[in-house]
Amino acid sequence: MKRKNILLYLLLLLPALLMQSCLKDQEDTFDQASSIRLQQYLTDTQKTLTGSKYGWVFEVFPEPNQQYGGYVFTCEFDSLQVRVGSELGDGKFHTSYYKMTNEVGPAITFDTYNPLMHFFSDPSSAQYQAYQGDFEFVVDSIGTDVVKVHGYRTGNTLYMYRLTKPADEYLADVAAFKKQFSDDTYTLFDGSINGVDVSGEIDASNLYADMTTGDIGSEPSFVYTSTGLRFYEPIQVGDATFRELTYDSEKKVYTGTDSKGQAFTLQASYPEWVKKFLEWAGDWTISFHSTSSKTSALVEKDVKLVPLADKSGFEMQGLNPNYSILLRYVRATNVLEIFTQVVGVPLDNGNVVRLTGWDQNAGYVIYTDTQGMMTQWNEKTQSYDWVDNGVWGTYKVTSFILYEFTPDLGTRIGPIGTKYPAYNINNRDRVYWLTSLKKK
Repeated sequence: MKRKNILLYLLLLLPALLMQSCLKDQEDTFDQASSIRLQQYLTDTQKTLTGSKYGWVFEVFPEPNQQYGGYVFTCEFDSLQVRVGSELGDGKFHTSYYKMTNEVGPAITFDTYNPLMHFFSDPSSAQYQAYQGDFEFVVDSIGTDVVKVHGYRTGNTLYMYRLTKPADEYLADVAAFKKQFSDDTYTLFDGSINGVDVSGEIDASNLYADMTTGDIGSEPSFVYTSTGLRFYEPIQVGDATFRELTYDSEKKVYTGTDSKGQAFTLQASYPEWVKKFLEWAGDWTISFHSTSSKTSALVEKDVKLVPLADKSGFEMQGLNPNYSILLRYVRATNVLEIFTQVVGVPLDNGNVVRLTGWDQNAGYVIYTDTQGMMTQWNEKTQSYDWVDNGVWGTYKVTSFILYEFTPDLGTRIGPIGTKYPAYNINNRDRVYWLTSLKKK
């Protein structure tokens, strides 16, 4: 009886086992078909990439929230290698291997080192998380002139556009537009798109726009093109969107076409902050103490502030005849900041000299460039005082030391002392108690 029950159980179980076997065979067939389709998709993608005569413009936005803005790259593919150029590359191109892979989905992987393509993804001792960029890009769709991908790490949606001219020419066009746009500084815009009021200001150096559409505020990131800028994602205006603005330097307007095919024009204008920025340019006297004592004599040096092209700050010339020191301009508060930075050209041994923020009271130095000193108007002296910029917590930057560092900024060798006199300021490797800045 028990055997009959067991036999009956097996007889009942057999159809299920056979069904599982059939299902397994079907799954194998489906898996095989899926694998074939995936391989064909990768083959089609590579055929598209290698089939462009001049290659592709690849607009890359690192970091999951696109906080660094977008950057122009060019990619020229053959069956094994890719030649990469970029607005970051000073006209230099770098060739490396790539592969089409299905490890993370159908993807393009730049799997051998390329100093341009890995710029945002490779960490260093100074930037241990790099810029949270990608080197693996999952292919979302393939078009004749556009390939849509997304970064495997960031999830950012990115686009490759077919080039219609040599890569070096396109990069030169982008550089020329950026210079023209920076020189003009008509970064305010105002008008109407699809019946919606649109206004804002373009931050040309930080690559985002402070924009209002109707009553909605946003700060979309953008990348430069050869004629204007393209936002990371479409901007909603009523029942339409727009993504690109073309700048007309002669007419001082921005133009474009929305998703409904309607052309629009936004009036460009000159922002008030630029006038304030340019007032900093010219001849000044900077002062600091001659020794570590606050009662020591003041040293006064004549310096010239020369505006940077992107209006993000100034070169301060005159403290050392061999190099300039960068001053950062804070637009919101109209102040200048001096901060930790590499100065001059590399040393003969490959190391670099770094002007390093120093809390002389506490005896600590700071290696990041966010902490520093800023200008503060002194009505009594009719000049600017140098004060800590408030970023270092309980510590305060009061002075600066010139240190020797390894090229990657990972190791501090020590103060330059008298080893490299060409880098000293006022014949010393220290700027004690930075005090004031007075217009001449």
